[in-house]
Amino acid sequence: MTDKNKEIYEVFELKNLFKNLLERKWWILGFFIATLAISLAISFFRVPQYMVQSAVRVERNYFYYNDEIYRFFPEESSNLWIFPSSNAYNLETRALLDIKSKLMSDEFLKELELYLDNRFLVGTLKDIIDIETDTEERYLKITVVYKNAEDALLIINSATDLLEEIRSSELEDSWSDLVTNSDEQIKKLENEIIEIPVMDEAAADLLTEEEIDSKTDDLRVLKGINDQLQNKEIFTDRIDVLNKPGKDDVVELNNLKRDILFSLITAFVMGILAGIISSYFINLKKQK
Repeated sequence: MTDKNKEIYEVFELKNLFKNLLERKWWILGFFIATLAISLAISFFRVPQYMVQSAVRVERNYFYYNDEIYRFFPEESSNLWIFPSSNAYNLETRALLDIKSKLMSDEFLKELELYLDNRFLVGTLKDIIDIETDTEERYLKITVVYKNAEDALLIINSATDLLEEIRSSELEDSWSDLVTNSDEQIKKLENEIIEIPVMDEAAADLLTEEEIDSKTDDLRVLKGINDQLQNKEIFTDRIDVLNKPGKDDVVELNNLKRDILFSLITAFVMGILAGIISSYFINLKKQK
């Protein structure tokens, strides 16, 4: 064993360790007090943080897997989150991601800033709002962390309220477009079918029996779609806020008792380390 290794061994040998620590009690006490003072100062003067959470789900009861609507009106269907049965799961997930993208967009955050009477800037809202996607349960978890409990609650409830207002308005517009387009398609097909018997022979020969049957079937399907569209809520009431947090749901992230305990443990560890390290270097100096 080299002299250097021997010195390290002697310092850390169990029977010598307590003796060395006792000899360096003032080092240990000094580092303990200094570390404790710094840790407690940080805890006492740290700005408090409050967290509140909410969750938004695309309403499962209104998931409307309708291949016929999607076949005739794919654009309107996408806007209304009407999915074909073949890839319903992926499109449900896309609806969630669509909400998440909207919530974190500058356009929405600017609307939220105005909704909150310009008390919080877009940059601040970006920093304090966090959104996680649970694709298995089909919901978004929204978290707000802010220095004031009342403001944190105000921000998260305002964000979900505004989302419901904006998205409901968009869904109503898309539903209205779908109703209009459906009516137009029905009238067009009805006119085409009415005209078939009065066509001249040459024009009538161009239409096969299968094509005539196809138009008749399409008209039947479109009328069925039109009947379904009369139930407006199925298509427009698509967002569900799972929980509306109140004052009791706000969590204070700063825990003074926990911080004091952590400060004591940290100070104790730092004191012991200071004693061990100082013993090593003092013994090393003596050897020289």
